[in-house]
Amino acid sequence: MATLQVLIGTRMAEREWSYSDLERRSRGALTKGRWQQLAKGVDLRRLPAPDSIMVIAEVLEVEPTTVLLAAAASVGIPVRRTGSILAHLLPTGTEMLSQRTQDAVLNMLRAVVSDAVDAQRRIDEAEGRSEPGNGPRGLRALGDQ
Repeated sequence: MATLQVLIGTRMAEREWSYSDLERRSRGALTKGRWQQLAKGVDLRRLPAPDSIMVIAEVLEVEPTTVLLAAAASVGIPVRRTGSILAHLLPTGTEMLSQRTQDAVLNMLRAVVSDAVDAQRRIDEAEGRSEPGNGPRGLRALGDQ
C-alpha cells in the first residue's frame, strides 16, 4: 500500500502542484508547512485527524478511504492493498459516470494492459526468462521499463 508520502508526492508530480497550491486548494485548512510535513513523513506517528483526512482526500481528488489507508501505512499499521493502485487513485465522482462511459474506460484499460502483458512476455522470452507459451514471469510496473 502506498504511504501518505507517496500519495501526496505522486499527486503533486502529476498535477505540478506546489505546497502553496495544496494550501490554497485546501482553502487554508492545511497550511503549506503541514502539507510538507505530511509529504515528507515528518513527525507522522499517528493518523491525521478525521477532518484532515477529508481535506486531504478532497484536495488530492481521491476517496477518503485511500487517504486513510495511506496514512495507516505511513504510521506503520500493516495495510494490505486490495485491487490495483489505479483503482485507489480514481478521482471522486467516477461512480457518477454513465455505464457506457465506464464500459469505454474499462475497455481501453483492458486493451492497454493486454498490450503491456504482451510486450512484457516478448521481453521475457527474448531474455530467456520464460518459455514461449508459458506467459511472462511477472509484469513490471509500466514505468519501470
